[in-house]
Amino acid sequence: MVHLSTLILVVLYIEYNYSVLIFTPFLVFSKWVVALNKLKLARTKTQFDEVLNLNIKQITRFSLLLIPPLLFG
Repeated sequence: MVHLSTLILVVLYIEYNYSVLIFTPFLVFSKWVVALNKLKLARTKTQFDEVLNLNIKQITRFSLLLIPPLLFG
């Protein structure tokens, strides 16, 4: 899903002349790397739940950071 969102943002930037600010949501990308590492190490239900919660927070942050560039870009 991260790859697909990246591709969509690149298309918006190139084809529709959006501002570079369209890439603002990737400021939270490093937290996805942390979640991926935790997923690799997860062995219990509690650990998997923690990874799921991290992903939910990241998707929310990404979405909220994407709204202003889409509206005003």
